[in-house]
Amino acid sequence: MKLSIKGFALACGIVTALAVVWSVIVAMVGKGVAPFEFFNQFYLGLLSPNAAGLVVGAIIAFIDGLVGGAILAYLYNKLA
Repeated sequence: MKLSIKGFALACGIVTALAVVWSVIVAMVGKGVAPFEFFNQFYLGLLSPNAAGLVVGAIIAFIDGLVGGAILAYLYNKLA
């Protein structure tokens, strides 16, 4: 069975963006900063716990998830 590269990449991009958005919102509310600090390590300090950080983080995370998902699906299809 082969994976749809577009579909898998899009799903990974959406899930990654939602995870980053969730972590920024949690940090904005002040309920915990551990998830925010975790993602901020990967995105080289580009995230900030405000509205601008939310938008920038969502865009960067979506692109990161999209590219990573496409690579994973491509490799799976080649190795399966």
